[in-house]
Amino acid sequence: MEHATLVLRRDSPADVKMRFVVVSVDGSRQGQLSYGQSLEIRLEPGTHTLLLDNTWAKKTVEVDLPAGSTRTLVVGNRPGGCFLAGLAFAGAGPTQVFAEEAE
Repeated sequence: MEHATLVLRRDSPADVKMRFVVVSVDGSRQGQLSYGQSLEIRLEPGTHTLLLDNTWAKKTVEVDLPAGSTRTLVVGNRPGGCFLAGLAFAGAGPTQVFAEEAE
């Protein structure tokens, strides 16, 4: 059976460039991304559950991968509520995880 490929990039200018993002697919940890890194995952064709976790926030995304396809998502962290206050007082603030289709 022909596989599919999921590529995750962490290179968005909207990313706050703080905190890593742990990547799991269908409950299996695949790695973690710091800003500027990418991860390529070979999967069986079909629908998969992608979990992105920065240990502060999580995002779940369903991805459909037809056989032989490559799908690329840009992932990262955006400022969350009270981000600037947290940054000023603790050196870090709450962030939200995002995942978007690459252009």
